[in-house]
Order: sequence, then structure tokens, then C-alpha cells
Amino acid sequence: MELLIRGARHSIALSIFSVTISTAPISLVAGCGGDSPNGPVDPGGKSGLPEFPLDSWETTASPENYYSVVTDTKIRATGTAAARLNNETRTSDLSQGGRVLQRVRADAYRGRRVRLTARMRADTVSGMGAGPFLKVDLPSGTRALYDDFSDRPILGTKDWRDYEVVMDVPADAIGLTFGAALRGVGTVRVDDVRLEIVASSVPVTGYHGTLPPRSDAAIFDPEFTHSPVEPLNLGFEGVTPLPASASAWLLANATPFATDDPTAPLDDLEPLRSLVGDARLVGFGEGSHGTREFFRMKHRALEFLVERMGFTVFAIEASFPEALDVDRYVRTGEGDPSALVRGMYFWTWNTDEVLDLVRWMRAYNAARGAPVLRFVGVDMQFPGAAIDSVVAIVSRIDPARGDAIRAGYECLGPYRNRGAVFGLRNYFVSAYRTCKAPVHDVIPTLDGARSDWAGRIDDGAFALLRQSARLVEQWEEANSTGPSFRDRAMAENAGWWLDQLPNGRMMLWAHNLHVIRAPQRMGSFLETRYGAAYRPIGQFFGTGAVNATTPGGPVQRIAVGPIKSNTYESAFAATGLPRLLLDARKIPAGGAGAASLLGPLKLREVTEVYARVSDDATYLATILPGDFDGLVWFATSTPSVLRGF
Repeated sequence: MELLIRGARHSIALSIFSVTISTAPISLVAGCGGDSPNGPVDPGGKSGLPEFPLDSWETTASPENYYSVVTDTKIRATGTAAARLNNETRTSDLSQGGRVLQRVRADAYRGRRVRLTARMRADTVSGMGAGPFLKVDLPSGTRALYDDFSDRPILGTKDWRDYEVVMDVPADAIGLTFGAALRGVGTVRVDDVRLEIVASSVPVTGYHGTLPPRSDAAIFDPEFTHSPVEPLNLGFEGVTPLPASASAWLLANATPFATDDPTAPLDDLEPLRSLVGDARLVGFGEGSHGTREFFRMKHRALEFLVERMGFTVFAIEASFPEALDVDRYVRTGEGDPSALVRGMYFWTWNTDEVLDLVRWMRAYNAARGAPVLRFVGVDMQFPGAAIDSVVAIVSRIDPARGDAIRAGYECLGPYRNRGAVFGLRNYFVSAYRTCKAPVHDVIPTLDGARSDWAGRIDDGAFALLRQSARLVEQWEEANSTGPSFRDRAMAENAGWWLDQLPNGRMMLWAHNLHVIRAPQRMGSFLETRYGAAYRPIGQFFGTGAVNATTPGGPVQRIAVGPIKSNTYESAFAATGLPRLLLDARKIPAGGAGAASLLGPLKLREVTEVYARVSDDATYLATILPGDFDGLVWFATSTPSVLRGF
């Protein structure tokens, strides 16, 4: 789950054109697509997809009901297609706009003068206009150079002509982001884009200078490690499909499995044994928070890991304190599992599939007469129960210190458990300067009182009390630690649970965008700590439908777009098989047949929020086996079975 606009996205206002720079998705404030708490569900199906996909280009539109960004095969400068950006409303939100953009690594352009040329046609464009843009990112995201055409916007009606941006690329540049944007009313078409090195005699176009530093700058360097070294599909004609040798290699090296049904025998999952090996922690991902097959497969995988490999801990991308109630049910049978699953805050987990997994865990423990399996949460977005628990427990043990801690936490009252926008953002604006110190005084207070409380609280209970206070700190630190704060906190919390259960092996359920072993993701933090003992496995699909929200909309069934060319989905779909398990570590030694699978190639990642403007926005550049040790493929996705609130 991520508060993202696209998978994770960080917006940088570039004067007139606010170019949205998609970071290899890291949560901005919450997680996978805007982890909204439980909310209304719309059972209807919608697809806001463009009629034709824009291969290799990202498209954004905000507000979506104003702007559309699609491929136009009827009106183009040359060839068979152009990109069309359109806003036919008679009003426009000038803070946003419609954009088509692409990014490349700076390797070939460092220390050179670069010219971006876009052939564009405008039809009755008004407002702040249209134009091409070029941005050069410099190390660690500390600053960026840009020209967004804001001083010479395209307005009115103009036939096809070339528009240029010329900039010098510093020797320490890490990447270039370029494209075209419309901010206003009307239609603009883009075709025959060129990005080329030019002589120093070609004059620069008066770019606007340096953008201010960005928070959590470390995420921007890794973003470009997943970008191509040269532009693709500049004429909007499409990209060259992957060679047939890629799917042939998959047929020979990936393993079909029989079903995602968790009641089926487990023998077909034996390939998981060698993939997991002696790893202590397996991050099991999902390319959608609303796919039934992914959830059922995780249930099957958990059964396999428990029954055949000795795993004992199940962790999930859900609220740490509320998951303790589910754990109590799994250990003791106490409580109503349906109500407890519903109480974990997110519609994504309030499904038949998750409830079935919880009931299986309880049945497993009951059959053995002991709490062999544990159910734990690692998320920190809703600190209310942790605050209340710390205050209540300390007040029972030591009323005076309990009163002091209650007073320290009091300033969080208006913001706790209020979601990302009202809670965290308003806290950061209104209260953090006065609230930070008392919140961070709680753990020193607990540590200082530990010896005084001897005999009144055991070591395990004190450790949980202290970590609950740490969870509140994590929430409070969110805005000061940058967009990767949630991944960092979830990795810390998963590690804490393993510390408490030193003989345990853990399966960690989260979105692909968290388990992925990419910089500044939860998976990268876990790999730093556990090395080869961490094993990330991603799940992805070809066609079908998912449950998701739309920006500002309810949960609904959404049909996804067709499989795009030159993606991992296209290679797996070409095998014709409905389900496959791939040990991606085989790819580097796979010879010519596997070479095209090394990447970077796009992999669809549908977060909780599905941006209906374009299916292109759901694809993320991925490298194998660098990002995932294994992949699980389903040709078709069906929506998870949601339960009522």
C-alpha cells in the first residue's frame, strides 16, 4: 500500500509545468497507492484506459476529469501515431496538467550540450499553454536544471512545427527527464521527438536555473539506475517486441504450478524450496492489492513454508498494534477473526482470502496445542492504539510516569489515526515543532524506569511496550525522514519481530513495491541487515481485473489494459501458460535466450490507487535478478473478494 500517484511519485513544480517525476515507487506519506483506511466500495467496473497505449512513455493527468493523454492515430505529423494531450473543459486547474514524459540515464550526455526537439500541433490552446520540457537531475537529488517552456508557451492554434529546448548537461548529471505538457484548455499533439547532442555553438534556450533540493534525495539516484540509457519510441510508433527466444527460455526454465487454491496439495510448489533455500526472511510481493490469485498464492506459499520449511512467523503490511489482536486469535482462538481482520484499517486486507489465511493459521496452532505460528504487523501509519497502550500500561505500573507520558502524547490527539493528508501533513504544518521533543522523550523515560519496574513487567512485555513507543516515534518522524520513511520503518519493525523470535523464519506479505530489493525500499533495508538471508519474490499478472480505488474515488473493480510490448508480462504471456514460478537467479547465466530478460524492462505494479488516465502509469522499470530473486506469474487476475465494514 502506498500513498502514490502512480506507484510512487514525487511532484516537483517546474514553474508553469509541474513535471511529475515518478520515483521508483516509494511512498510519499503512506504506501501503495494511497493506503486509505476502510472506505466505501463501488461494485461497478470501470476502465479509464487510453484507446492505444504509449509504449515507453509515462502519462500523467491531474485532475483526471480535465485532462486526457492518449495515442492519436488519426492526426499525426508522420508515421502512424502521435501523442494527444487534451482538456476540453472550459476551466482548468493551472497547478497541474497533462503530460507525457520519459527519462533516461545521463551516461551518454554528461558534459555535453543537448537539444530536445518535439514536433507539436496546437488547437485552441488557452490558459498557461503547452510546450516541451527538459530536466537534468544532478547527484542525490540535491538540485535539478530545467526548461519547461513557461517563458514562451504554445498558445492558440498552430500547425505542426518543431519546438526546441537546449541545455548543457553537467558532468555529474544522473539522468534526464523530458516530454511535453499542456496546462490549460485545448488540444496539443506531440510527434517525432528527438534528444540529441549538439555542438557548443548551438545557443541554449535560457533555462530557468536550479530547482530547490528535494527531500530524501537518495531515492533519485536509484530511479535512474532503472532507466534506459537511450530514449525509446520517440515517434510514438511503438517499441520492438521482445524476441521469441525470451519466451522460449522461460518455457524451458520456469516451472508451471497447478493452482492458487490453498486447499490443494502442495507438491507443485516444491520449486519454492530451492528458491527460498536457507533464507530466514522471504518477502512475498504482489503486483496489485486487489488480486484474488495473489492472495490465495500467498496463503499456499505460507502453508508450504510452514509445513515443509519450518517457517513460524507471518508478517503483513498492516498496522502493528491492530495485528496484535489477530495474533492473539491465531495463538489462543480468542476473538472474532472477521472483526479482527476488519480492524486492521485497510480495505485491502478485509477480504475472504486474508480471513481464510488467518483461520488456517489458527487451525494449525489448535491442531498442535501450542502457538507455533505468529501473526504480526509491520506498518506504522496509525499510531493511536500504540499511544493508548503505552499510556495505559505505564499508568498501571507507575501512575506518575503514566501521567507524564499521557501529557507528552496529548499534542498528537488531533492528528493520530486521521490518515496521511489530515493526520501527518497537518501535524507537520501545525504541531511538530512543539510535539517532537515530548514524543521522543517517552523511550528514554521507559528505559530510565526499567530497573524501578523490576517484578512489575517482564522482559517480553517491556520490549513490546518500548517498540510501541518506537512506533509512535516512527509516525512522528515521517515528514522529516522523507518519502522512504514508511519502507524504512516497516523494515525496522520486521527486524524487531525477528529479534524477539530468534529461532523464527518469517514470510512477509507486502506489495511488490515494498519487498523489491531496490534502493530506499523495505527490501533494500532488509537486505542491508540480513544479506542473502532475505529473499524477495514478486507476483505479477497479464490481463483481467483488480480491486482498487481511483484518485478520490471508492474501491471498485477495475479492468486493466492490454499487455504492453517489451515488458516482462509480454514475455510470460507468450509462453501460453496460466501460471509459472521463475527462479530469476538463473537469468544471468541463461545465455542469449535470457539476455533480454535482464532488464530494465517494465513490470506492471497496480497500487491501491489506480490512476485511470493511463495504464502506462502502472508500469515500473525492473531489473532481474537484482530486484527480485523469484517471480510468480498469473496470466489472469480476478478481483479479491471484499468483505463489508
